[in-house]
Amino acid sequence: MRILALATVLLALCGCSAKADYQAAKTATDNFHQQMAAANYAAIYDVTNSGFRANTSRETLIGFLKRINRKLGPCGEASQQGFNVNYNTGGAFVTLSYSRKCAKAELEEQFVWQIEGGKALLFRYNADSPVLLTD
Repeated sequence: MRILALATVLLALCGCSAKADYQAAKTATDNFHQQMAAANYAAIYDVTNSGFRANTSRETLIGFLKRINRKLGPCGEASQQGFNVNYNTGGAFVTLSYSRKCAKAELEEQFVWQIEGGKALLFRYNADSPVLLTD
């Protein structure tokens, strides 16, 4: 009986944590979109985690984000397509998928946020649109 009570408490705590982590990631994604619209690319790099920074320079990310804005034009509201909250030995991760209608084409985005101390840090960003493949 004690084990069942303990398991119930742990599941309840995980549920609360998952909701808070999801909300932190959703807020961070909204901020990402606001920074993209304002062409404030450096602010996006400033909320990446150390693993992202070890693999992607500031200049590389800024160049990629500029290309997205240049090729797609202004984008409308993001429509969330799915999410996943995952806890493993590497930490807490929230994945959010979005679709956006932009002036020149559609954009599919996937964000993976690592939650550290209640704050969402960008772990991975994927942008997919056929117009990104051409010059």
